[in-house]
Amino acid sequence: MHDPNVIVPIFSSQPLDQQYDQAFAFLNARNATLHLVAVNNTPAVIHADSAELRDQQAQILKMAQYLKFETLDRMAVQVQQRFPCLRFEYHAGRELMVQQVQQLTHKLSADLLLLPAHLAASDCAERDQAASLISQASVPVWAVSAAQPDSGMILGALDIPVNNRHADRFNRILVITASQLAAGQGVELLLLHGWMNGNEQFLKKWLRLNEMDIARISRADKQQRLSYLKDYAQAAELAGAAVRCQVSAAGSAEALAELCNQLSPQLVVAGISQHGSGTLGANAQQLLSKANADVLLIPEATQPGNLFAAQRAADVKLRNKET
Repeated sequence: MHDPNVIVPIFSSQPLDQQYDQAFAFLNARNATLHLVAVNNTPAVIHADSAELRDQQAQILKMAQYLKFETLDRMAVQVQQRFPCLRFEYHAGRELMVQQVQQLTHKLSADLLLLPAHLAASDCAERDQAASLISQASVPVWAVSAAQPDSGMILGALDIPVNNRHADRFNRILVITASQLAAGQGVELLLLHGWMNGNEQFLKKWLRLNEMDIARISRADKQQRLSYLKDYAQAAELAGAAVRCQVSAAGSAEALAELCNQLSPQLVVAGISQHGSGTLGANAQQLLSKANADVLLIPEATQPGNLFAAQRAADVKLRNKET
């Protein structure tokens, strides 16, 4: 397994403070290299005919980049005092942050994108850039939070419909990732699936079903999803995770965030759906703004690989089941 490469976008309002500690501790144990990325906001370059003016502009650009690297280096030194196994590299181009991150992700075959949850969820100046980084991510995104969890639990949130082969494969990836994390850190894994997803109102308004019929359908739906979860719990246990399942009425990002605040997990593993089929994927910004925990978002189009692996038994079983 190679030492992971992690992309860390650095915005003007963002210190590498204690909210990163859980992620840094995880990456420190894996000898990760953190690639700090900043935008070099230099004056516009004038395409002049004068060689002297071109030399002056080149010196200005070089000095601006040097000052940006100095800023990144001071941040890295402070982090390295607490997490000595982390390595750092610096990148400061004139392109937009989203472009730099996408180029580096491809060039380095990066394993993870690390940024603060509040950037994508608040009204700060960098919100749109952070939201674009998440929605266009091709690798898992760890959104760090300033919250201090009360429990050592990892919450694996599955909200995509069961009877869909594409969604089923995506859920398998989420379960594998969450179980590997829980096994590696020796904490409990709670697999959560929302049932009905607000469909009671649909059944009542459009199909004109009575309360008894709706309750019967709801119970059947809940039992189906519980059976579905138990199937994957067996694979999670093979990875060494202590796992339990819960079917909840938390069928939206907002409802899940409220449940997170009650349970206070150390990490939530959820998906970014690019097809709009997942409630959480469609409303990841709501989850980031309201959940009082770090959130690991797995893009639908990616396979997280070995970064989160503890044992490969769960992966093997789930792959065998697919075939």
